[in-house]
Amino acid sequence: MGVIEGIIGVLLGIAVGRLWRADARRATADQGPKPVCGCSHHHSMHDPKTGQCHGTVNGRVLQTSSYLDRPVVWDQLPCKCRQYSGPVPLPEYTAQEIVP
Repeated sequence: MGVIEGIIGVLLGIAVGRLWRADARRATADQGPKPVCGCSHHHSMHDPKTGQCHGTVNGRVLQTSSYLDRPVVWDQLPCKCRQYSGPVPLPEYTAQEIVP
């Protein structure tokens, strides 16, 4: 009986693993591409009229880690991006609900 239980356990593990991976692939496929500009800021950070970015970027280092000697805190400067250069997002439309 021990061998049959082991085989059933392995087959059950394979089935669960395949379902889990398929669910993860489906979740990432539903997200689609993100509208990110060359300055690495989202489309929503850019003014629709002027195109200027309202995000911030890292400036000079204000504090470093004593353990690894790496930057920890930066001075935040306004982004110098003047126009959104990423992919153009599709317009969103809303439709009224169809009621019979």
